[in-house]
Amino acid sequence: MTKPIALDITAIAEMNFTTGVQRVIRQFVAANIENIEFIRYDDGANVWRSVPELGSIVVRDESIFIAQAREAAVKATVGVVHLGRRTSTRKFLREIPFARLIYKWLNRFVARNLRPQLVEQTYSLKSQPTWEPNPNQTYLMMDIPVKISHTWAMQDIFASKKMRSIVYVHDLFPLSHRHLFEREHLGGVRGLHLEYLDAVSDATDVVTNSEFTLSQYRRFLDLMETGTNHGQSQSVVYLPCPHFSAIGAKDDSVAGRIFQDATIRVLAIGQLDKRKNFQVVVSAVRELLNNGEDARLGILAGYSVITDDDLRSALDEFTPEQRTRISIQGIVSDAELLAIYEAVDVVVVPSLAEGFGLPVVEALSRGKRVIAADSTALTELATKFDKDAVTIIDPFDVKGWADAIRRANQLPPLSPVKLSREFPKNWREFGTRVMAKPR
Repeated sequence: MTKPIALDITAIAEMNFTTGVQRVIRQFVAANIENIEFIRYDDGANVWRSVPELGSIVVRDESIFIAQAREAAVKATVGVVHLGRRTSTRKFLREIPFARLIYKWLNRFVARNLRPQLVEQTYSLKSQPTWEPNPNQTYLMMDIPVKISHTWAMQDIFASKKMRSIVYVHDLFPLSHRHLFEREHLGGVRGLHLEYLDAVSDATDVVTNSEFTLSQYRRFLDLMETGTNHGQSQSVVYLPCPHFSAIGAKDDSVAGRIFQDATIRVLAIGQLDKRKNFQVVVSAVRELLNNGEDARLGILAGYSVITDDDLRSALDEFTPEQRTRISIQGIVSDAELLAIYEAVDVVVVPSLAEGFGLPVVEALSRGKRVIAADSTALTELATKFDKDAVTIIDPFDVKGWADAIRRANQLPPLSPVKLSREFPKNWREFGTRVMAKPR
């Protein structure tokens, strides 16, 4: 029996669970699995294939010796990878035969073999049956391609008009906020994003995660020579509250290490790059510490390393004792994340570029107040909740952030916020809204 959704998992199939986008896809899949056929583009054979699964996220053995050896190897190789992204290094490498190929191999090796989590699959891609566009299905893309060849294959599906095609667009920031995507650390992101959006403009339906993202997308269409979208359906579907697989279970070990018995406990979530603007929160916490207040900041950064020089400089201003009050943590389990949310007083989202702001909804659903930057979709999202629940601050006002953190800490506990009807109540309803036929 043909399943109604052909979900393109090409980009996520071999990627570790490191981003909000991947979290969205996996939770969507878990709630709608009976309606989904997984498809992947096979770049080597230039065909689409139907595959049996999304792939399981596996945590590698974390015994003391193995974990320490892996951590040392990661630090060494990640340093080389990021050195290779510098303009001066790239110029030098161009003069060395095969240097670019070696660099790419090292980058893949780090991702697949050294990180403590990996994606495990039970099949070989080249042995899977081919898939062809089917008028009885809807092609659905919820991620961003990592290869231009994948983007071209998507565009071929859209151009054929053989089936309905839906793309869920998260943001356009690599194009609209180019200063946050400098070449040194994110070399090909803007070019790939442009190819991707060029393809998306031919899809039958585009669904975005906020009105802000939809306005970004429409501005992009206005700049295209064709002018518009050939009758393309466009709509907004907000994300529901993220699901924790460990509801009812907690692991306090990480939370205890990060926050100890501090009076003011602050949490930030995101990668350590310019987009997240974490230096303003780091500097605000330093101001609190300089005033004699007992504050600690935890940053959940996944696999990312610091690529933002402003953040690095803000951390360098701390005294050795103050620096112990800033904890940068990698991947955490749902059980650990639940305990971290329970331990904190306030969640901060100082980002300069957000298409939605998943930590905002996630924090409010756990009864935690949020301080967010007055930028992009965060301002829109904040209007959906009570003023005491979400405080909006100038993204560069260090004193404003320090004062807001202090005020939030002094307020009484916040009851878990219930989302309005504008938000899907769960991932099942999210899927229904995304797949809804335009009226």
